[in-house]
Amino acid sequence: MVIPTLGVVRVDAMHVSTIEGWRHLLAVADASIPYRTMLAMVGSYDSSSAATLNLGILLNGAPLVYRFDRAKCHRTAEVREVLNRHEVLVLQGPPRHPRYGGQLERQNREHRAWLN
Repeated sequence: MVIPTLGVVRVDAMHVSTIEGWRHLLAVADASIPYRTMLAMVGSYDSSSAATLNLGILLNGAPLVYRFDRAKCHRTAEVREVLNRHEVLVLQGPPRHPRYGGQLERQNREHRAWLN
């Protein structure tokens, strides 16, 4: 999938080993350019990710669309409330579809390289 326009953003997480144990790195990135609008390290990846989404929107403006995978934490009332308040559309990727998640996987490789 090619996104030729700025402002279409995705968020997702990856497990990261830290000196305090496993954590989740939430990476909010613009899908058009290699630019991360926000990185947050959290202890759990659950509906509290709504606060991270909200902070990212407050700091960088609301995107047109968030592209999500099918994680349960993206389908919570808290996340829906944040996205509805900022009038952000949601696209959910098909399960097990590498072309949809390929961009995220490339970004996660970059995140791991940065952390190493």
